[in-house]
Amino acid sequence: MEAMLPTLPAFGILERTPAVLRGMLAGATPEELQWRPSEDRWSIAMVLAHLADVEENGFVQRFRAIAGQESPFLPSYDQWALFRARTEFDAGEELARFEERRRPTLAWLKGLPDEVRPRTGRHEELGVISLIIFSTSSPSTTWGTSGRWPSSTGPKRSIPA
Repeated sequence: MEAMLPTLPAFGILERTPAVLRGMLAGATPEELQWRPSEDRWSIAMVLAHLADVEENGFVQRFRAIAGQESPFLPSYDQWALFRARTEFDAGEELARFEERRRPTLAWLKGLPDEVRPRTGRHEELGVISLIIFSTSSPSTTWGTSGRWPSSTGPKRSIPA
């Protein structure tokens, strides 16, 4: 019997996210991609770097821990660690890096056996989470950490939503 994860609507979101981002950012200028509304908010390029980093160092590590163990401890992910050394990134390179990392994540999720799906882990900040719930997070949770797309307070041209 084929695993149910790939048929969940959120799995489709995980699959489509790189292409959606690429389409949304197609007309963005380098200035728009680097613009930060404040020091404690991220630029679009920083969000893309975060997506590439968290795919491997956050999500995949947690997915594998939950799939491989009964109720593993899942440490929180330091979202700012990546930016302590630098805050400017090439948005195109970071999006490509995210896409490269997302493909094996999706393949791995598709191959999960049914008996693994109900497993849970104990997240340091979020408490008990299941593999299915964790793997069906909305992309908006990541965008929420960055704040907002540039608006009238930023560059004159806005990024299409």
